[in-house]
Amino acid sequence: MASSFLIILSMLLIWYLMQRLVLAPINKLAAVSRLVSSGNYDSRVNMNDRRLFQDELDDLSHTFNQMLDNIQSSIRQIKNQETFLQSIIDGIPDGIRVIDKDGNIVIANKEYYRQIGSSQNCIGQKCFASSQKRNGFCPPSTFTCPLRELMNKAAPNLTVLQQFPTEPGRHLSINAAPLYTHYRHPHIVQTIRALNENNLCAP
Repeated sequence: MASSFLIILSMLLIWYLMQRLVLAPINKLAAVSRLVSSGNYDSRVNMNDRRLFQDELDDLSHTFNQMLDNIQSSIRQIKNQETFLQSIIDGIPDGIRVIDKDGNIVIANKEYYRQIGSSQNCIGQKCFASSQKRNGFCPPSTFTCPLRELMNKAAPNLTVLQQFPTEPGRHLSINAAPLYTHYRHPHIVQTIRALNENNLCAP
């Protein structure tokens, strides 16, 4: 009886120590990992600095928290750089938009939004839907598509004349050039300027 009692007591003690020293810290790490995977980078693993000794799981938790601090710092730097870049292009008087090979708008400035008569975010929209209100790429019989021309001919740059539905009586000069980045295919950067009757010219 005494031996059985001691064995059961020992098993209970081992289970308690495993739960307290191993399983509980692992569960904390798992819970914070799930929050981080859902985009919550403010989460941290709670640590008891008054413990008499620190083990490997404590070191792992500290390293995990430090990693999250570094990630948050990098995210803040990226957002600051994006805000700085957006402020620069917003200060340019010409309309600017950057599109990828599929015609998706990646970047646009305030003047471009004014030219298309919209204050809504157009990032991710198709270029033809944003500026021409079309459901597909502009046919060659209607406009010379800078994206199509640059992709097919690999030209260094291109200038075309277009009109936007918001101002059908005004001609716009669109200067386009490939923008080479780390992506496999180049992006296309376009500057869009309204032409007066005095400086209207053929592309």
